[in-house]
Amino acid sequence: MRVVGSTGLGKEVERVVLCPYCKTKNKVMWPKGDNFNVQRIATR
Repeated sequence: MRVVGSTGLGKEVERVVLCPYCKTKNKVMWPKGDNFNVQRIATR
């Protein structure tokens, strides 16, 4: 998986995202208040 979106200049805070593969929760650092999307990564 990968997290994508606008990376603003706000302070990064810990956010919880749900893995699209295994549905487990993962913690990522992301600018406070900025939107993000979780995408699947294509595998061969």
